[in-house]
Amino acid sequence: MSKVIPFLLGLFTGLLAAGLILLVSGQPRGSAIQLPPRPSPAPLVIYISGEVANPGTYTLPPGSRVSEAVEAAGGLTASADPAAANLAAFLKDGQQIHFPGLEQTIPGGSRSTALAININTATANQLVSLPGIGEVNAAAIVDYRSKFGAFEVVEDLLFVDGIGPATLEEIRPFITVQ
Repeated sequence: MSKVIPFLLGLFTGLLAAGLILLVSGQPRGSAIQLPPRPSPAPLVIYISGEVANPGTYTLPPGSRVSEAVEAAGGLTASADPAAANLAAFLKDGQQIHFPGLEQTIPGGSRSTALAININTATANQLVSLPGIGEVNAAAIVDYRSKFGAFEVVEDLLFVDGIGPATLEEIRPFITVQ
């Protein structure tokens, strides 16, 4: 019996090695895994208004900058304030960019040469200078911004209590989110 165990152990090892060789050297079964192509990013749709040659809605490729939107709109007019928006900033889908004139008339007759007010950084005192925005609305804008973060587009002001569509349209030429 002492010769049988080494024989069986050798036989088992040989069969195991032969099976392993057949497994490794055999033809692959099945087909290769096909991965779907990566989806291409959706284009950006932006709205550019104010002192540009052709204000309107434009579709631009992802990664575009404000300067490319201005170019698509035919460039700035001679009376445009080029510092009203950061031309090097990346665009976001649904964004509005407004270029006021160098000398913009504020409803009520006064004239202003000030740049558009950034509603993401403006103080309550700066916001009160906007037409139709009093101390209560200015405080509501600052409070909303501190609770929910920066406004992504000017239309986000509609989420602030006291700011309706009419007020937004009245202040739109004088504000930005850049």
